[in-house]
Amino acid sequence: MGGRLRDWSFLQMAFDLPWLEVILLQGPLPKDKGWAWFELDEKLARTDRTAFDISDSRRQTMETLRELDRPFEKLVLGGFSQGCVVALETGLREDIPLAGILGISGYVPLLEDYPEAFGPRATRRRILSTHGQWDKVIPVGRSREQFTELAQMGIPAEFEVFDKGHTLDLDDEVPRIRQWLEGCLPD
Repeated sequence: MGGRLRDWSFLQMAFDLPWLEVILLQGPLPKDKGWAWFELDEKLARTDRTAFDISDSRRQTMETLRELDRPFEKLVLGGFSQGCVVALETGLREDIPLAGILGISGYVPLLEDYPEAFGPRATRRRILSTHGQWDKVIPVGRSREQFTELAQMGIPAEFEVFDKGHTLDLDDEVPRIRQWLEGCLPD
């Protein structure tokens, strides 16, 4: 494992689902404190546009999923922060039969492109996005508004807020995610 992936290596044990395999991907851009999926431009960030074209991260994610050589129907694509952004971008646009999309502490990128940019499976995706009430990196209000807009476009996403910041809450959030995962892949 490279970069900060060790920070998330506990997920397999935390979710406590014997059939669950957690594969951690590292963003392609080296940063001071780890790795990133895309560069943010402060002016562009106000509209959720990125200086580094997020479609590059989506293409890299699709290449990695194909290299895994596993049935897409058994994959839940997920991520934290920028990883959440990439998971949503990939899952809403691509025509792959994912079991679900899990986003933690992120936002919906390029919302203004939808519904025209939805892939043919977007309205049938199982999606759970969790967020922190006290998140100072990605404030909850904007994300909540985006998921409300997605719902109005026919995307059946669940959006849940937890008493946390820009992190993962082991006491309340992880059990909720585990329950959701069991519904996606009831093996």
